[in-house]
Formats: sequence, C-alpha cells, structure tokens
Amino acid sequence: MKQIVTIAVLIVTAATAATLLIQRSRERAASFEQVRSQNEELTRRLARLEQMLAARPLDRPDATRTAPFENLPSGSAPTRERSTQASIKATDADARKVAEHTERVQAGNAIVDRAIQAGRWSPADLAALDSATGGLSGAETAEMMARISAAINSDQVQLDMRPRP
Repeated sequence: MKQIVTIAVLIVTAATAATLLIQRSRERAASFEQVRSQNEELTRRLARLEQMLAARPLDRPDATRTAPFENLPSGSAPTRERSTQASIKATDADARKVAEHTERVQAGNAIVDRAIQAGRWSPADLAALDSATGGLSGAETAEMMARISAAINSDQVQLDMRPRP
C-alpha cells in the first residue's frame, strides 16, 4: 500500500511539474512573440525614417520649403521694380549676415563630412558642431544632425565617447 501511495504522489508531482513547465513555456512564447512584434514595429519605423531622410535633399535646406510668395494675394508679390528698390536698400550688414550664415552652414557640414570620412564621432566633434552652427535655425542644425545620425545608424560612423586629454 505504501508503494502505491508513493507512486501516486510521484505521479501527481510529475503532473504538476509538467503543468508548470508547459505554463512557463507558453509564457515565454508569449513574451517572445511580444518582443518579435515590437522588433518588427521598430524596424518598420526605422525604415520609414530612413526613407524620409533619403528623400530629403540634405545640401539644400531651402529645397523643401514653399515658394516665398506663394501664399500672398495676387498683385502683392514683389515686382521687378519693388525688388530693385529693396536691393538698393540692402546694407553691408545684411550682406555680412548672409555671408556669416553661409559660413556657419558650410562649417557645420564640413564637420559632419569629416566625421563621416573618419568614421568616428566624438564629444569634441559635437562641441565643434555646436560652436559652428550657433545662430542657425533648428531645422538647419537638425538636418546636419540627421546626416550624422544616419551615418551612425548605418555603421559608417562609430561613436567614440572616450574623454580626450
């Protein structure tokens, strides 16, 4: 009789253990499925971002903007005469501002180009970019950061976060 009770206890224990193992296996499968689903969603989003970046002209920040006089009522857009008068009123300060802006854009793009060519992006590069692009619009700076981000994401550039002496 003792043997029968022992065998019955072993059978119940084995059945319980098997049930727990099956339950854990199902939980792991569900977790795995959730992770796989999240991975697919992130992959889709990344692909969409890469398409958006690839479709955007990076060296012409004004290319995605609308025409400057597109939304004005007819007759209020500048004529040749108005444009000529405005040109005459332009000062050397305006010309210097335009030149400075152009230099900042070129300097920022040069820093990004050098980092991509070197295959390395460091805190010093970020500081140089920040310094060079001071005064530029957020969109212009974001465009440069998008270039370096795309290069990092495509493994063309490695992050080098080691402190420099």
